[in-house]
Amino acid sequence: MSGLASPKAQELQSPGSRAYDILRSPLNMNFNRITVDPAIMQGKPCVRGMRITVGLVVNLVANSMSVTDILRNYPNLEEEDIQQCLRYAASLAEDRIAPYEEPTVALHR
Repeated sequence: MSGLASPKAQELQSPGSRAYDILRSPLNMNFNRITVDPAIMQGKPCVRGMRITVGLVVNLVANSMSVTDILRNYPNLEEEDIQQCLRYAASLAEDRIAPYEEPTVALHR
């Protein structure tokens, strides 16, 4: 995101925020083409700050639109944008299981 990002966008991109964790987590890859800015598409994840959401791209692929057709209909997109949208969606759908730990203190009612 550019240095002109809104304060809310900067907050979303700060370490410890959910957007930061998703977009920059070392467990995932660096989603450098996916941006989150409350001033653009109500804060939905978008492609390179454009008004093209990750959800739109994933929906097009899910409904059998080919990469060639997507690029023809959305000329500002690049093939890597589409691939990164799919990887981003996959990372959000990834199951994360936290180990259960028995409480160390008995709970009384």
